[in-house]
Amino acid sequence: MANTTKRSMNMDILRCLALFFVLAIHFCTHCNIYNAGYTGFAAFFTDMLRNSYTLCLGLFIMLTGYFQYKKTLSGQYYLGILKLYEMYVLCSVLNLLYTRFYVGQPMSLRDMASAIVNYGASEYSWYILLYNGLFLFIPFLNLSYNNISCRGHKRVLILTIFFISALPFSFLNAFVNLNSYWWQRIWPIMFYFIGAYFAEYKPRVKAWKAAFAFFAALIVFSAYNYFLYSADSPLYGIAPANYRFTYESLQNAVMTPLFFLWIMNINMENWPEKLGKLAATVSKYSYGAFLFSSITDSFVYIWLCRFVPEIQMRYLFFPLVLPVSYVAAVLLSVAGDRVVKLADRLIRPLAKALVGWLYRLCAPDAPDIAK
Repeated sequence: MANTTKRSMNMDILRCLALFFVLAIHFCTHCNIYNAGYTGFAAFFTDMLRNSYTLCLGLFIMLTGYFQYKKTLSGQYYLGILKLYEMYVLCSVLNLLYTRFYVGQPMSLRDMASAIVNYGASEYSWYILLYNGLFLFIPFLNLSYNNISCRGHKRVLILTIFFISALPFSFLNAFVNLNSYWWQRIWPIMFYFIGAYFAEYKPRVKAWKAAFAFFAALIVFSAYNYFLYSADSPLYGIAPANYRFTYESLQNAVMTPLFFLWIMNINMENWPEKLGKLAATVSKYSYGAFLFSSITDSFVYIWLCRFVPEIQMRYLFFPLVLPVSYVAAVLLSVAGDRVVKLADRLIRPLAKALVGWLYRLCAPDAPDIAK
């Protein structure tokens, strides 16, 4: 996607960290860390780590708002989704082949085709449904956001979505049934608008203050989770665990913007240029890496679980195995991008003609796509 904001190492680092958090969640899932049975400080520390990993999707969506909030409605804009689907199809085919011939899961060609069409080709395909749906809405979200004339009303917009999506789905529901779950799924719109707000106004706070606020919130939310939901806590069982580690939770709505503020306000002017180039490269290929991590995670963690059958011991290998999956996913994304570019040269002319025809049919009074 074309950036509307000058390239920033801070934003590239943020995207790299968001991808790291995604793969960290995958580590916990594949290694069955959620059932490790940690107690005491180990349980609390593990809870802190998991809470920080859950920021991943909120960060990605905030970055989308940060870079895309000036996009306008046009047929040309909708062509931008083509490469996203081309990468999805490529990743899906390779993942199905891996599952069929390496993992050994039986499936027919019909099963494979059905998995691709129904977004079941990998366990991470659901993200495509989320992100591509947001992509289609972005021009309309921008019309709403950019036609608000004053900064204060933009804050009111964000707070309104916060109150109807994130706040009801919070620790309050552990004790009081607020009956407000209907709107919880619009949390991506909240993060998108926050990202747009940060891009437009560039709120400046000292990085250490933002970091302090983030870690304070992390400790508070983690302590709450530990005392209410850990099996060795005296308060265990008094509240249903229906709010922990969810992307639409209050803790995520609070911590994600704080983390974003922290990283965006770090002065990176004197950081090594090579690090900036590396971060920019990983950032560029993060979408494909997210999808390809379905393969790399499975391969790496199958072997880890075989060699380390004791669940509680697997976290010790986190600093070793996660970077392997991370680097492998990025490299597969780089290779996949080359294949997608070749396919795109063949598909784009037809897609452009089709989208242009549909756009003229639906919006005859709008500028033609070819212009």
